[in-house]
Amino acid sequence: KGRNDVEHRLARLEAYREIEQLAARYALAMDARDLDTLVSLYAEDVKVGAPINGTGREALREWFRDNITTSYRTFHAITGHVIEFKDDNHARGILHAHAEHEMGDRWEVTVYCCTDRYVRKNGKWFFASRRGQPFYRRDFPIFPRIDAPRRPESPGVRMPREFPTFSQFWKQFPKELVAKLTRAPVE
Repeated sequence: KGRNDVEHRLARLEAYREIEQLAARYALAMDARDLDTLVSLYAEDVKVGAPINGTGREALREWFRDNITTSYRTFHAITGHVIEFKDDNHARGILHAHAEHEMGDRWEVTVYCCTDRYVRKNGKWFFASRRGQPFYRRDFPIFPRIDAPRRPESPGVRMPREFPTFSQFWKQFPKELVAKLTRAPVE
């Protein structure tokens, strides 16, 4: 036991942290509209559902590209993450999260749960699958301030402007789509 047990426990702790980082990187990549990072978090042989119905990261990129264009700015926060290991290379998790989405003249709040499967390949953890289910959705009663600072001494809102991938992502779409999703597009 001794040394071997300590090594196993240390490896398990490292695996927990790496899997938790998958979820955090996912949230950040979604908000940054960073498709390269987003798809890199998934196993290369990921199965992609409707309407793409394919396999692999390129099919996943297409699925994300189509599905994240229903909102302009987003904010995702992880509020809880439970991970259970099947063995040293497979785990599953349940994650609670809070997301906010700018959708034209309204902002929507969604509280949801993800059921994840994780796989370790070549010593690195990936999502094998991810399924999100909302608990509820509601609109903000007041549209949040996007560009104006709250106080004269405070800086204006800088996110998602500071994500280099954000404006690059939106440049591939017609200006009419962007105008439908936001009052204040990031230049």
